[in-house]
Amino acid sequence: MATETAAVDWEAMFAHRGDYESQREMFGPPPDFSNPETGWYWYGQDGSTGPELAPDTGGEKPTVLELPADVFYIHPTSYSGALWNMPLDDLEYRHTTDYYVDCEASMFNGSCRIFVPKFRQSVITGMGDPEEGKLATDFAYADVKKAFEHYLAKENKGRPFFLASHSQGSLYSTRLMLDFIEGRPLFSQFVACYGLAAWAPLSLFEGPTEVLKQIKVCRSATDVGCFISWTCEHPDTVKQHGKIKDSKQAGQWYRAMGHKIEENEWRIAHGEPIVCTDPLTWASNGLGDPEAKPEEWLGMLNVLANGELQDMDTVNSLLFTPKAELRLKRPARMMPDEFNSKFEDGTTKFVSFVDQKSGDLQLVPLPLAYGGSSTESYEHMNFLLFWFNIRKNVATRIEAKAK
Repeated sequence: MATETAAVDWEAMFAHRGDYESQREMFGPPPDFSNPETGWYWYGQDGSTGPELAPDTGGEKPTVLELPADVFYIHPTSYSGALWNMPLDDLEYRHTTDYYVDCEASMFNGSCRIFVPKFRQSVITGMGDPEEGKLATDFAYADVKKAFEHYLAKENKGRPFFLASHSQGSLYSTRLMLDFIEGRPLFSQFVACYGLAAWAPLSLFEGPTEVLKQIKVCRSATDVGCFISWTCEHPDTVKQHGKIKDSKQAGQWYRAMGHKIEENEWRIAHGEPIVCTDPLTWASNGLGDPEAKPEEWLGMLNVLANGELQDMDTVNSLLFTPKAELRLKRPARMMPDEFNSKFEDGTTKFVSFVDQKSGDLQLVPLPLAYGGSSTESYEHMNFLLFWFNIRKNVATRIEAKAK
């Protein structure tokens, strides 16, 4: 695995991609979801690679025939090419998609069959552009929607299921909840949505302007039919976000187009908190039992364990380097004591809590090797830091659903 990378040209990466309509023919054909080989990154099968990698925590991974539930996982943005939407035959950033699928979808393989659709995702620029961003994410969602319809028609067969997603993918999981689950019979099979980095306004789920009246934000570790989200941030970033919330001006850390809730209506979290679930109490935005004790932090998924990658700066650079070599070889666990030993001052311990004003999940400043040299966002740690807690919680919610 190569670890030497050229510096990422961030300005070019986020540059405007030109006229959207003139590019539509260049996005290529949609996925064929009837073909597991060409329409899906993973299609519910057994395996020992990709999202079926077994964690090194002892015990054997169940076969898919033994698993009681399914997960439909939508990956985050992995394309930073020249077009507004990624053609399926563009392989320059396939390693980035594979990395996210391996690291994130794999946490469900102890309890769920895993379904990961291909889709013509929006380029990363679309996340910061309110106009073309709407067009690009609408286009991508059309593929995701068809994939979910195929899964329901051909594979679900009455099984309980989760939605799981990250960043751009969470724009689409919220739309799936609105289009297929909220107020519909499918709600009876819906366990929960882990929609991390959704930047979803709390008002979508709570208060006088709520649009999700049946699906609510998570309040405990055993809630079902609920929505779970968080975005990890450095304390300095949380302070900046709080000031922006006070000003009620547009923020720059959540998706510029917002969440689509009607044909011509998009909601964005100006002046209000985003949904944030504490991954140790599983209560969101101060809702839930105030006396509930947090569960033990179980440590992080250590993507540096093989020694081939120096630090998270290297990982993040490889993610945005075309045709780089980057693949998770095993889901290695870093225990809390070992993680805490990485803090430079020798005394800091890992801590996280929900900031009620912004809706950020505030962390202590992380060790540089794992948090990275930039403190603007710890988003890349959302799944990694709580991989083992989520894995445990998935099994807990399935048990609660069965009661």
